[in-house]
Amino acid sequence: MDAWRSAAVEGASAEQHAGVGVGAGSAGCALAARLSEVRSWQVLLLEAGGQPPAASKIPAFSIHSYSRKSIYNYYFSTTSQKNALYAYENNKLVANAGKVVGGSSAVNYMLYYRGNRRDYDRWAALGNTGWDYDTVLQYYKKAENYEGKLSAEDLPYHGLGGPLSVSNSNWFDLSKYIFAAAKELGFEKIDPNANKTIGKY
Repeated sequence: MDAWRSAAVEGASAEQHAGVGVGAGSAGCALAARLSEVRSWQVLLLEAGGQPPAASKIPAFSIHSYSRKSIYNYYFSTTSQKNALYAYENNKLVANAGKVVGGSSAVNYMLYYRGNRRDYDRWAALGNTGWDYDTVLQYYKKAENYEGKLSAEDLPYHGLGGPLSVSNSNWFDLSKYIFAAAKELGFEKIDPNANKTIGKY
């Protein structure tokens, strides 16, 4: 990785590229892949971190990246909260962000979650044109290659053929007890990246 990075940066200037991407996370890699489909374009993708560790290929081993000493994590934190996070040091919550090729997807147990529709719509209402959920959704769908099972209800929220592969979770045996408990509490099984965001998945 270091040799490639040096060759790319020293061998050409930004002016020689049709696009320069900063950050080789899921979105950065997908965008670079899209831009490079134009054969006459050269695309430079820069990443502060290096290659992900072998352990990142096993989602349960992502815990290795959560240490303050990890070179794969920026280890951001929120500001101190006055009325929350009492169990945390200085009332701050750690916000893990991947400093590695693959970005946060390499350090977050390979979970794929786009966020809540209401947050996007609120950003748009605050004057950020184009950030409403329905507008942003079309770009999520273009980037996605969904490989799992979809219900007719969830199908409109997913894409096929994009550079970012997404699939259903392969849960371990103990999960059936957790899901049974969630069902007993009244939570239905949902796709969190579709129409409903409250439930078990």
